[in-house]
Amino acid sequence: MEIQAEFKFQGMSCLFKRPLRLLDRNYEDEGYAYFLEPIPNTEQGLFEINLLKEDLALQEKGYTAIYYSTEQVTPDKIISTTIKFV
Repeated sequence: MEIQAEFKFQGMSCLFKRPLRLLDRNYEDEGYAYFLEPIPNTEQGLFEINLLKEDLALQEKGYTAIYYSTEQVTPDKIISTTIKFV
């Protein structure tokens, strides 16, 4: 199964896909999972694409946290994201 995440960022449409087994974080006891993608045309910017869980099962619900530096612990921005399992 593959996760497809779609959102708009700075006027452009973004679409990222990731196999479910290759998430960057997915601990059984947490209410979310995520994967990271670099922000184009930046040196350290990251999209943290978060998938929400319900009863510890991944849902087609989520959001993207924007980090302009890998040193940050809180995001600069949170944007709505359409999540689909395909």
